[in-house]
Amino acid sequence: MARQPAAKKTTTAAKKPAAKKPAATTAKKPVAKKPVARKPAATTAKKPVAKKPAAKKPVAKKTTAAKKPAAKKTISRFPKKELNDWLKKNASWDHTAWEALIADLEKAGFTKWIATEEGKNEIGLYLETNKK
Repeated sequence: MARQPAAKKTTTAAKKPAAKKPAATTAKKPVAKKPVARKPAATTAKKPVAKKPAAKKPVAKKTTAAKKPAAKKTISRFPKKELNDWLKKNASWDHTAWEALIADLEKAGFTKWIATEEGKNEIGLYLETNKK
């Protein structure tokens, strides 16, 4: 008996992809490496080039003296954060504590505020108005 062609279905569903065939189990043969072509030896001998002696660099002498601290930047902003931190530690203060605070602010780089009496007065006013 002869087979009759199957009737086409009129559906809008997507067609399923065909199943993949299993890979062949035959082993591949190893490929022989091609020999690398080498340049023939030079027929004329090259003259040896004399190397120049390296210039000696001066060696810095080691000193036993302490290194100078790097110069700090001058900070122009008002030292509000630093003063608030100081107020947390010092509820009250005397003249020596005030001088120590001024020295600390100068080391931190607030020389704009420390250099003049007006700047010191601003710092003192801030401390007095914000003390607890």
